[in-house]
Amino acid sequence: MSLRLRVLCGFAIAIVGGVIAMLEIFSGLHQTHAANNAVTDRWTPAAAASNRLLSHLVDQETGERGYLITGDTKFLQPYTDGRTETSRDLAQIGSLAGGVAAISTSLTSVENQWQLWLTQVAEPEIAARKAGDIARSQQLVDRSQDKPVFDDLRSKVAVLQQDISTRATAARKGETGAISQLERTLIAAAIVAAGFTVLSLALIGFGVLRPLTALQRRLRRATDGAFREVIPEGGPPELREVSRDAELMRLRLLHELDMSERAREALEQRGPVVLGLSERLRITDLAPVAGLQIASALHAAEGVVAGDLLDIVQIDARHVAVVIADVSGHGAIAGLEAVMLKDVIRTALRLGCDPAQALEVAADQSRLDERFATCAIVVVDIVSGELSYANAGHLPPVIVPAAVAALAPDDLVRLEPTGPLLSVLARGWDVGWGQLESGQVLLLVTDGLLEARTADGDEFGVSGLCIALRSDTPHDAHTAVSALTDAARSYAADYRRDDVTVLAVMRDLATIPTSELSPPVPSSSSAD
Repeated sequence: MSLRLRVLCGFAIAIVGGVIAMLEIFSGLHQTHAANNAVTDRWTPAAAASNRLLSHLVDQETGERGYLITGDTKFLQPYTDGRTETSRDLAQIGSLAGGVAAISTSLTSVENQWQLWLTQVAEPEIAARKAGDIARSQQLVDRSQDKPVFDDLRSKVAVLQQDISTRATAARKGETGAISQLERTLIAAAIVAAGFTVLSLALIGFGVLRPLTALQRRLRRATDGAFREVIPEGGPPELREVSRDAELMRLRLLHELDMSERAREALEQRGPVVLGLSERLRITDLAPVAGLQIASALHAAEGVVAGDLLDIVQIDARHVAVVIADVSGHGAIAGLEAVMLKDVIRTALRLGCDPAQALEVAADQSRLDERFATCAIVVVDIVSGELSYANAGHLPPVIVPAAVAALAPDDLVRLEPTGPLLSVLARGWDVGWGQLESGQVLLLVTDGLLEARTADGDEFGVSGLCIALRSDTPHDAHTAVSALTDAARSYAADYRRDDVTVLAVMRDLATIPTSELSPPVPSSSSAD
């Protein structure tokens, strides 16, 4: 089974478990919501309306009795208002609970009994009192059926209230049960999701991670120096293909190692000074810089000494300067002048000079009497990502955006020259400013990379740089450097026609011990 299919199977199992869990949860939520609506939107208002109904009926009976006794028409106001409110209460109860047969029957019985009391008791008595026939009114009041009619009305209202109360209690129990069921569903869903997750992780672990880890161990042994151990094939087809490529790389490295050993022996016999110059031009003893990933490559056009130089200068806990320069010419003489230029610039930066001032010092103290150089100095604020730079006619350093699938030249941010080429006659460099976000790569190269040519004379150029990086978007500085040098080497008919130098810097905020950083030093831009 292929690696992709194994991963897809693992994720499919996890997704199925998640979907099942979500469906159960949504079902429980729907039931809980429905039960809650039955309590809050139906039975609780219906119970309140039934309580108000009894109160309004009592208001009518009290007002009617008061008017009959006193003849004061103000007692008819509670009677009149009570009739209006009673009609409203009956209508509300009917709309909320009329769909239940028992409640509908009780409601009809209450309404009929109320109408009976109105037509046979209250209205005749009020009419007699209004007509001034006190004797007739008293006679009607004294009838033996008046009180039983209203008492029967009370009884029927009590039955209605009991029916509504029973339904409300049942609804509340249903709501409680729905909540309990939802809790059980959530627990079961969590267990099912955890089970499916564990199963998918186990499948991925056994089918993907275990063979991948085995390959990683073999590759790590090779990087630790066990170049002569064969890297066997194993695992899914994709990993077997990677193993074959790794074995080819091991054979190539073994060949390069043998060649390097012969070169080292030759240098020991003939040129220890030249070897020392070569090492001085490279970045060989750089201690890890918290907050930055730094990778570089310097390939000399002639022998092992290049006219290009690279340097990393730790100014303070927060600021790091990266330097790249290209001295005209090749060989040992150009390399010696590049070493002196490197020392001057490093000293100036450590004494507190900004990039432009460091170039001024280099122009004053260098020995570029018959030569010239291009140079770019970029100071990186590790925490904020602010860049201050000076560029003495060098190829503009570029900022490569993070995670761009189709990289184009317009996507690159260029740090253009801020002054002339570096020579004994040149002066007047300015400081430029930029911003390096986390995940972006600051790339400094010499013209030997971009001017790599095919047999037909086509240059590698900025377009080749973009193609090399977008074929495998750089995840770190090391990937960017290796991708560029490999692409240029494959592209060029004569890769060693000029010195090729690449320096890549990427901010990695996860490695910054922020508690140990000194407060930020105000920059000239903020002072302006």
